[in-house]
Amino acid sequence: MKINSDYVIWVGSVFNDEQVLNNAAISPAGNKWQLNFINALTNSGIKVINIGHCPERVYPFGKFFVSKHATSTPNGIKLISSSYVNLPILRIIAINIFSTIKLASLLHKLKEKPSYLIGYNSYSYNLIPLLFAKYIKKIKWISLVADPISDNTNKINAFYRFADAKVFLSYKLFKSSRFQKIIHFDGGISKIFEPDKKILQKNERIILYTGAIARHTGIELLVEAFALIKNNNIRLVVSGKGNNELLSKVASDNKKITFLGMVDEQTLFSLYSDAFLFINPRLIDEKTNNSNFPSKLLEYLSFCKPVISTYTGGINPAYKEIIQFVYSDDPQDLANKIDEITSWTDIKYLQNSDEIKTFIDKNKKWSKIIVDFNKWALGV
Repeated sequence: MKINSDYVIWVGSVFNDEQVLNNAAISPAGNKWQLNFINALTNSGIKVINIGHCPERVYPFGKFFVSKHATSTPNGIKLISSSYVNLPILRIIAINIFSTIKLASLLHKLKEKPSYLIGYNSYSYNLIPLLFAKYIKKIKWISLVADPISDNTNKINAFYRFADAKVFLSYKLFKSSRFQKIIHFDGGISKIFEPDKKILQKNERIILYTGAIARHTGIELLVEAFALIKNNNIRLVVSGKGNNELLSKVASDNKKITFLGMVDEQTLFSLYSDAFLFINPRLIDEKTNNSNFPSKLLEYLSFCKPVISTYTGGINPAYKEIIQFVYSDDPQDLANKIDEITSWTDIKYLQNSDEIKTFIDKNKKWSKIIVDFNKWALGV
């Protein structure tokens, strides 16, 4: 079986906007990051075929039987999905078996090996197809190390050692790794959106947080910091999945906080356009945040507006050029940074915007970095 350098296999699932909104088991950030990567490969002339399944919380919290027909993908994405019985242990066995069968059938049909196979994270439910591809079909397996093995830890899955090469999204994991054939790669930006100067004339300046509503993402830190802000002409807008009860209560008590929950992509784009600045308050002291990269930073930067973030171990120091970092989990430090940035002059604000655009053009354009990634992937 010869190698076809025009296509790759992606072991991982991506879904359309509607399914992300309605399925609590799908990570919006992880879904979007994969989709952007796949689109970048496709736009560079590489065909991507996905093999995966629709995730569900284990029964009885989720469906007893998950059909492959329940999977809805974005336009242009080919996903070969498997059905499974959603019971503990049984679902792991079923997904492994059916995904391996689907992979074997695909390779038999195409009669050509892909130039490489990408595995998004390594889990117990996708290990067998990955091992089958490497050891039986002799396909190069490149593993994307996106997340730790579980929340509240900085440990990664032991399965990664079987991969031919590893891609670390976390800068700290990359620097500390003893594996051979590794790179650090946290993603890119496909399009830049110029900020509307009208937001500088608005009396109320909107701070936007999007993402998971959980302790490690710093939402409690953000709420505490917001209570300490001196600037009265600020509104905090929060959107995302997670502990809705916490945010709903806080928003009802403080009229300067608006909690929207999970919103669709069109609404999210409007929120990005209206925001004065973006914020990422992940807790520095949480081990999990050393082992992943907050990919929302890339989406924030694409709008060329100020970004305030705590500096966690997963973030490449190169971002210090254009992100306004806070180096502690002290709410007062975060509040002071918010007061500082919301008091910028128009000149300073627009200068920061130009610096972000220059940084993106130099370092983060998907059209450039995907070429370098593919060269590396073919060469390892």
